[in-house]
Amino acid sequence: MSRDWCQDLTEFHAAMCPEQIGDHPLFPSSDVIDLRIRLMDEELSETITAIDDKNLVEVADGLADLIYVAIGTAVAFGIDLRPVWDEVHGSNMAKAGGEKREDGKRLKPPGWTPPDIALILNQQTKRWEASQGPVCQGHGERAEGSPKKCCDRAGEYNGFGSDGPLAFRCPESCSCHD
Repeated sequence: MSRDWCQDLTEFHAAMCPEQIGDHPLFPSSDVIDLRIRLMDEELSETITAIDDKNLVEVADGLADLIYVAIGTAVAFGIDLRPVWDEVHGSNMAKAGGEKREDGKRLKPPGWTPPDIALILNQQTKRWEASQGPVCQGHGERAEGSPKKCCDRAGEYNGFGSDGPLAFRCPESCSCHD
């Protein structure tokens, strides 16, 4: 156990259900999605019941379980939640000074910008792609090794091509384009 909850959940999944660890941001199988939804719903319902029952021990347990299941869902979806958390936290802190609604929610002040989660997921995906080796831009297959050609007629190696990192392009006349 550590202070890095994301690492703790990755270790848990590696020990209990390694097939549910996403190696990059993506939607897992529908079975895994259904399981994650059921787990989140179950833990939220239990926490709400504990609040209604004014049972502080069960509230604390439910909150920890909600966090555990939420981070586990990020692991299953291949999302490193740490930079996402930092981005969301920074964005929420930027609401300081904004007005409050009647229910106490802090509103976004003028000039507030939303967190750029898409950028973070894109960076995580690109790091994963780069770790997988070169890709033929002609037909998208990954070559063995780095930089190897996917077919006899592969053209020049690009390093970082327009279709992703470690890319190379086959000539248009290549049979792999047929």
